[in-house]
Amino acid sequence: IVFFNIAGESLFAERYLLVSSAGVAVLAALGLDYLWKVKHRFRSSFAILASEPLVRVLRLQKSRRILALVFLGVVFIGSLLLVYPRNKEWKDDVTFLRATLAVNPEAHSMREHLARVLTNQGDGQAAQKEYEEIISRNPAWRNIVEIYNKLGALHQENGDFDRAEVYYEKAAQESKTTGDWRGYNNLGVLHMEQGRRLEALTSFCKALQINPQAQEPKFNFANVASQLDSI
Repeated sequence: IVFFNIAGESLFAERYLLVSSAGVAVLAALGLDYLWKVKHRFRSSFAILASEPLVRVLRLQKSRRILALVFLGVVFIGSLLLVYPRNKEWKDDVTFLRATLAVNPEAHSMREHLARVLTNQGDGQAAQKEYEEIISRNPAWRNIVEIYNKLGALHQENGDFDRAEVYYEKAAQESKTTGDWRGYNNLGVLHMEQGRRLEALTSFCKALQINPQAQEPKFNFANVASQLDSI
C-alpha cells in the first residue's frame, strides 16, 4: 500500500510505513524464486514429453511470468518516483519537519519539535512563531502548558520580562486542570531575577501546593526564604 501526501502527528509515523517494504521484498523474492523453479521443472518435463498441450502450458506460464515481472517493475518504479523526491526533504530536521507540516499543519507534536530544533540552532524568533502557531491552532492542546513555558523562557532569555510573565501566568492558570507545577515555578524564578522576592515566594508556594514533592520549587523556596531572612 502506498501512502501519498499523508503525514501523521508522530515523528516516526513515516518511517514506520517503510517497514512494510521489507515484507514486500520478501514476497517478491519468494515469487521470483518460485517462478524460476517452475521454469526449470517444465523445461525438464518438456524434454521428456514435448507434446502440444504441454507447449501451450509452458507458453501460458511464460506469459504469466512476464506479466508478474512487468507488474513488479511498475510497482518498483512507481514507488521510486514517490519516495525519491521525499529523500530531499529528509536531508535535515528543519527541512523534514517543515515539509511535513505543509501537508499536515495540525501535527502539533512535530511543530513543537521543530520549535525545539530552531531554539537549539539559536533561531529563537522562528521558534517563537512555531509555538505561537500551536496556540492559535489549538489552545486546548494536551501539551499547551509546555508551550506557554517555552514561550516564557524565550522571552525571558531575550530580556522581555513582561511577555515572559504573561506566558508563565498562562501556564500557571492551566495548572488548575493539568496539575503541572512548572508554570508557577518558572514565574517564581522570573520574579527572583527581577528582585521581587515576596512574589517569588508566593509562586513557589503555589507550585508546592500542586505537587509537594517537587524538588525544584522546594529548592527555590528555601533559597528565597534564606535571602529574606538575611535582610
